[in-house]
Amino acid sequence: GEAFKAVVTSADGWSFVDEGSPGKRKWGFISNKPGSLLTMMIDTRRGASSLPGMQPYRRMNVMIAYLRSYINMGQARVLCLSGCSCDSQDVDAHHNLRQSTIFLVRVLPTENAECEIGVRLLRNTTSGKHKFKVNGLMVNEYTGADITTKLHEEQWLHQMLTINAPAEQATVADSRLKQRHGASKQQQGHSAAQQQEQTEEAVAVTAAIHPSDH
Repeated sequence: GEAFKAVVTSADGWSFVDEGSPGKRKWGFISNKPGSLLTMMIDTRRGASSLPGMQPYRRMNVMIAYLRSYINMGQARVLCLSGCSCDSQDVDAHHNLRQSTIFLVRVLPTENAECEIGVRLLRNTTSGKHKFKVNGLMVNEYTGADITTKLHEEQWLHQMLTINAPAEQATVADSRLKQRHGASKQQQGHSAAQQQEQTEEAVAVTAAIHPSDH
């Protein structure tokens, strides 16, 4: 929670709230006010591990974790504000499943030592309410292929869920992660040369923040 809070530079209309209980913290930034903007400052420069010839993908992979639930949830737009550019993404935190869980939204900002990314709460809503909760942020290098990136996403999400979920839910999450990893390995076997290049590029997790899930 505190590690994520450190990258937030402005939270007008947002509150840093723990919706959990002792021993099961659920920190995150919450807003119910359309138009409110949460801003985060991160370094999106690629690491020194990048190899020559891999320059066409001069972007970073940024995943923002948010709560999705079946009651009172709203919509938000994730966008690059300054220092970098990316395609914005609109997300709806409301769904019909009677459960609350963490989802990820991804943007691919260009490189900059001071890349400012924002989450703006929208007026649109499918629930009639506007609550939106941002739980965390992860940054790693984008290779231009999604196999390695997807595995990093699954591992990070699994860690977040394991920290806060009951034991049986954590077991299911672990099983799904292993299935994903096995499928990824099988696909790597069909394209060994291509995957070797991705491995050599060494996708490095430059910031991994594991807040609570609610």
